Amino acid sequence: MIHAVYNGLAVPFLVIPEAIPDISDATFMIAGAVAVPLAATSLWLFHRQAPPLQLPAKEPLTTEQRIAIIITLLLMLGVFSVIILLELVVRLNPQLVGS
Repeated sequence: MIHAVYNGLAVPFLVIPEAIPDISDATFMIAGAVAVPLAATSLWLFHRQAPPLQLPAKEPLTTEQRIAIIITLLLMLGVFSVIILLELVVRLNPQLVGS
């Protein structure tokens, strides 16, 4: 949810880049700081309005299911780590980005 709000706040910067020259990193940090409370408020409002969830009786997970969950979480952690690493490399080496 936070990611969606952050992306929504970034759309004007991408749609009309000529109108907003030289966007600093601080601008994106501020956008992220705005996105967090907006997303938290949205989740809270959704939670208040959503009907109570009626869950069926739960069966215990099998060993294969547990392993699949762990592998999925590790893969996602790896993907996010690569994204963060690439973002840092590009920000620290702006000459790598083609004009």
